[in-house]
Amino acid sequence: MQYNLLIEEQAAPLQKKAIEFYQTNTLRIPQGHYDTWTQKSLSRLAELWPIRYAREEQSEADGTVTKAVLTSSGDPDAYNTLGILHRRAGRFEQAREAYQRALTLRPDYAAAHLNLGILCEVYFQDMDCAIRQYEAHQRHSSIANPRINAWIEDLHQRNKPQQSVASGDLPRDIQ
Repeated sequence: MQYNLLIEEQAAPLQKKAIEFYQTNTLRIPQGHYDTWTQKSLSRLAELWPIRYAREEQSEADGTVTKAVLTSSGDPDAYNTLGILHRRAGRFEQAREAYQRALTLRPDYAAAHLNLGILCEVYFQDMDCAIRQYEAHQRHSSIANPRINAWIEDLHQRNKPQQSVASGDLPRDIQ
């Protein structure tokens, strides 16, 4: 048991580096580079960090949900599911529209906020949108998820503007 914990501790930095490597490749998606390599990066990210990147397999539900949305335009669950199906198929703009429609119908829909937040972060690299959606998810969830709180904190850290240090801003002992 202790041996397994030791191995996991040693593997954690390597796993973090692998995640960073695959995330770098996904930064190409907003510029329209959704190809075999970005798909493979997303697949590996789903294995390494499933709660954030996992995508369920496509199914015949795609057609069923699309029909349900067309016949029942007031169902936020159908729009949320349609957004998931669009995201899986690489139709990110349509996914965003579906999630936003679900939230128009039910502004307190926590799952749609979470899905839109993931879409904003992973596929559009829009960190401000992701933060807003994750925070809305937490507000509208019956129980705040500590993992999502960690995502929010991580995004705040990554979203901070880089500060340049002028020589007058250095501590006296460095000048």
